[in-house]
Amino acid sequence: MNLQEINKTKTSILKLLGDNCVYAALLKLKMLIDATADYTLREQYQQQRTAYDSLLQYVVAGAQDTGRKKILQDITQSIYTLTDLCVIALSCNQSYELFYTRWATHSRGTIGEIVSKYDNLAKRSQLLQAAPASRLNQQALAEVKRAAEMTETDMFDQVWTRFPLSAEDCAAVSSVFTSQQVPGYFKGLLISALLLGSTKFYDPSKLNLLLDIYINSDNDDLQIRALTAAIIIIYQYHTRLLGNHQLEARLRLLDECAHFRNDVMSILRRLIYSRNTENISKRMREELMPNLMKINPDLLNKLKGKSGIVDPSELEDNPEWADWLEKSGITKKMEELQELQFEGGDVFVSTFSHLKGYPFFNIMANWFMPYHDSHSSIDSTFGPGESPLRKVIADAPFLCDSDKYSFAFSMGSVPEMQRKMMMSQFDAQNASLKEMTSAELPDDKKRQRDMLANRYIQDLYRFFKLFSRRAEFKSIFDSSMDFLQIPFLRHILDDKLNLGVIAEFYMKNGFYNDAIGYYGRILEVDHNVTPQVLQKIGFAHQNLGHFAEAIDFYKRYEIVNDHDTWTLRHIATCYRALRDTGNALVYYKKAEKLAPDNASLCLNIGHCLLEQGKTNDALNYYFKVDYLAPEKHKAWRPIAWCSFAVGNFEQSENYYKKIIESGEDEVQDHLNYGHVLLCSHRAAEALSQYRTALVMEKGDKVDAFTHDFDADAHYLVEKGLDWHYITLMREAVISRQFKQQ
Repeated sequence: MNLQEINKTKTSILKLLGDNCVYAALLKLKMLIDATADYTLREQYQQQRTAYDSLLQYVVAGAQDTGRKKILQDITQSIYTLTDLCVIALSCNQSYELFYTRWATHSRGTIGEIVSKYDNLAKRSQLLQAAPASRLNQQALAEVKRAAEMTETDMFDQVWTRFPLSAEDCAAVSSVFTSQQVPGYFKGLLISALLLGSTKFYDPSKLNLLLDIYINSDNDDLQIRALTAAIIIIYQYHTRLLGNHQLEARLRLLDECAHFRNDVMSILRRLIYSRNTENISKRMREELMPNLMKINPDLLNKLKGKSGIVDPSELEDNPEWADWLEKSGITKKMEELQELQFEGGDVFVSTFSHLKGYPFFNIMANWFMPYHDSHSSIDSTFGPGESPLRKVIADAPFLCDSDKYSFAFSMGSVPEMQRKMMMSQFDAQNASLKEMTSAELPDDKKRQRDMLANRYIQDLYRFFKLFSRRAEFKSIFDSSMDFLQIPFLRHILDDKLNLGVIAEFYMKNGFYNDAIGYYGRILEVDHNVTPQVLQKIGFAHQNLGHFAEAIDFYKRYEIVNDHDTWTLRHIATCYRALRDTGNALVYYKKAEKLAPDNASLCLNIGHCLLEQGKTNDALNYYFKVDYLAPEKHKAWRPIAWCSFAVGNFEQSENYYKKIIESGEDEVQDHLNYGHVLLCSHRAAEALSQYRTALVMEKGDKVDAFTHDFDADAHYLVEKGLDWHYITLMREAVISRQFKQQ
């Protein structure tokens, strides 16, 4: 079997099991078993085949068996596991995926052996450090540290690729988490190994270990990492885990833990918020950075001190700088991004994505390494011993661990003077953010755990989105993250407040399909919700182009509040999108009664009347718009066109001149002005306007102009012009274009 056949067969087995076609799945599995030629796997397969045959015989015989569901669940789980074991056995000699190459490297050793090796290195380090300061062997200490770090990586690879974990493996991993001598960062690293292994092949032992860590650890960071990993695994395999009563029982017990519900919601929200990361990065790339690049060089030079660099501490006091930032719109955009950052938005991913090329990140395990300034790579950057830079980076509240390493490495190449200035600013920002956080949120413990979840999820996001071989890994960040599908956690989500928070996030950031799902769930949970939920569902449907559905929800809201101008206008807009101008006009008129001096409403009423062929009525509304909002010039074009349509060429010409003089003229303005002049029998002036329109066309100018001109030709015929004369006029315009080429 080649790799394609192996994966195709596995996919087929998983689908059959999902459809409860166990016997067909067993027949497919036999193909994999035979291909491995592994006696142990064949024996395990035969045991499950026999067990299932016996179960079917009991069913046919009409025997009543209360344990039937448990037996079926065990057989199904065994088929899943045997399938995965076959895939590993058949793929390890063919695939160059990291998982299989590391599996081949570590398959002979045991996790317990690596734990023992790590313990011995820790004891050796303690002995070396026990020597008097004058006799410390720094070289030996450095060698032990490097050996320990290599062992940590080996342990990560072992836990990641070992499938399934045996009882001895589980005991060895558990011993790491119960040991007081093992540093916390290493425990955090192993949690990610358990997660990563489970995203490749589901192993209930790994999930149970994660839940054990959450229950038994007294470290907040380890608890949050373990629960985050467990939730991701449960989400990935939620259909496979249906009916898993053991897992249900464990989660019910967890529900009694003090922080469990808050932690679950915090993690789910942070995972959902990560869906907006690409939008934030896009805004950084397309809105903020291009504007910063436009800074006047002369202004920049004025802001530079003797060191030749801009001191951020002076920017706030410089009125010229502040004025430029305000006028350019950068201040507003930076405030928006700062607000997103405080809400947990990942504003740094685009910045730090360019700083993942350091050798440190060539080792896959290091992408998950909790930041600790005792790491040898930090020593090589700042030198051994204490450094204020180490502490400032470690205390940065909004940087995830991966970005802290990136920042530390980047600081290693910065000149000393600039480094000190940058770090003083960074330190001040850290202190400011900490003060702001503690001042605004009295529940410091809850806030702290929420930030831990945020930072860990950002670490995961960077690995799954930036790692050079990310295509080999199944990522939750590539999924819809519809956590309402998870029956084990639905009772936590099914709270009106929790559902509302998520729905509002989706609505605010344009994920309208998801917003509809969560608002819909709110309606299912509580029929006495505020009417605004109906209004928001309507708005989401409208943004998706589901105009009929939007009207339905808007009208349900209208029953409760028929004096809401906003809703009436949106109903009218939806009708207009459906080309139902009659109903659109009815609702615009309803809104007009409530807001008779609203220029936007009058403009839309004018459009509806024009679409109905009531040009004079439309013109009256357009004049009203021009009176109500003369500075916006929104009515000039429709007034100019309607005037032309009713034969008032002089008035039409005056408005087209105003449009052109305003500098906001477009191709159609010059084309229409040409029509006015042509109907006024001023062919030479019309030719000039047509020529301008042709020059302003995009792409193939002649084809574009011909299309636009011919589309309007019937209006000229209606004004009494001869069709041949109109065609010859168009040809005259085009001929001049060719003569100039």
